[in-house]
Amino acid sequence: MQDIPDELGDVLFQVAFHAVIAEESGAFGYADVENAVCEKLIRRHPHIFGEVTVSGVDEVLHNWNEIKKLERGGREKHPLERIPAALGALERERQTQVATNVGKLEKGELLEQVQNASSDAKGVQDVLSAVVAWARNLGLNPELELRESTAEHIKQELEQV
Repeated sequence: MQDIPDELGDVLFQVAFHAVIAEESGAFGYADVENAVCEKLIRRHPHIFGEVTVSGVDEVLHNWNEIKKLERGGREKHPLERIPAALGALERERQTQVATNVGKLEKGELLEQVQNASSDAKGVQDVLSAVVAWARNLGLNPELELRESTAEHIKQELEQV
C-alpha cells in the first residue's frame, strides 16, 4: 500500500499533462476533464445520484451494463472488443482464439504449421499463433509459460555473472 500514492501521483500527472497539451491546442481543458468524469459518475450511478432504487450489487451491475450499452448506441460490445489491446501478444492471441472459437492444435498439426510457415514476418506470426493454439490444447497459458521460461533463463544467466 505504501507505493500506491506514488503510482496514483503518476496517473494524476498524466491526466494533468494531457489536459494541458489539449488546452494549449484549444481542444479542451482540465475543467472539461473534471466535468466529464463527474457527468459519467452521475450518469452511471443513478442509484446514488438519482431516483433509482436497487436491491443489491447484482442489480447495480446490471444497470451499469445497460447504461454503458446505451452509451454505445444500444449495441452490445463484441467479445473481441472486450480484449484489452495492452495485453501481452500471446495472451491477446489466446483470448482472441477463445472468443472466436478457433485454434487448439494437436502436436502434429503444430509441427506441420511450423514446417509450412514462410520465412518472413507472416510465417513467424502464423507459427506464434499456432503455438498459442497448441498451448491451449494442453490447457496451458502461453503468456505465463513464456514468462516463467524467460525468468528461468534470466536467473541462470545471472548466476553465471
